[in-house]
Amino acid sequence: MAANHSKAFGLLLALLPCGPVYTALIASARAGMNAQTPVQGLLSGAVLMLAFGIGTIPSLLLVGKLDGLGWMKSRPLIYRISSVPMVLVGTYFIIEGIRY
Repeated sequence: MAANHSKAFGLLLALLPCGPVYTALIASARAGMNAQTPVQGLLSGAVLMLAFGIGTIPSLLLVGKLDGLGWMKSRPLIYRISSVPMVLVGTYFIIEGIRY
């Protein structure tokens, strides 16, 4: 019974926005603003958010699998590994912001 509660709670947590979601929302809004027509803007923003959503599936499945293996107990290692791509993406956005 507890496993069912955990799954339901996990599904509810998926509805909470996080930093990467806000970043994707800003990027999709920007893509919509660069479009020639409102319909193109709507479609480009929607496609960008769809791609973001599809792109998160492998990482969510991986985290679920690693949790089942007990690997999630070493959170400091996970934080170190995940900090590298976060710094790289942040640096990329700063450079793009300066170029703009």
